Amino acid sequence: MADMVAPSPTHWPPIQQYIENDRIDRFLRVVPELDPIFRRYMASDHCPGIAYGVVVDGELVYTQGLGVRDVASQAPDDADTVFRIASMTKSFVALAILQLRDQGKLRLDDPVVLYCPELAALKTPHMTPMRSRCAIS
Repeated sequence: MADMVAPSPTHWPPIQQYIENDRIDRFLRVVPELDPIFRRYMASDHCPGIAYGVVVDGELVYTQGLGVRDVASQAPDDADTVFRIASMTKSFVALAILQLRDQGKLRLDDPVVLYCPELAALKTPHMTPMRSRCAIS
């Protein structure tokens, strides 16, 4: 696997580089506008609570919890509230697989068992080897 090389993503746009040094200060000036937006969302979708954070240049610069995480106990939401994420794990797996591909650590057409031997007994509907790309489709 060490000799695998990922295709060069030359067709991707360059990563945006920001030159403003006051980006965090500029964001913090608009913070008072955020809570009303999230409160309207909570009201329209009958959501008892929400927690959110904002990251600027890789730094968590603001967190807020609104409402409650438990309706019965009225325990408030905060930055440490743990939420269920439903079926979103597939998105995280897809992102991780594509990052590994970009780093040259796997290829999408390789059999999954190359990386997860525990899946060797798993049969796909067409009895063909499951490929890494199957996890992102």
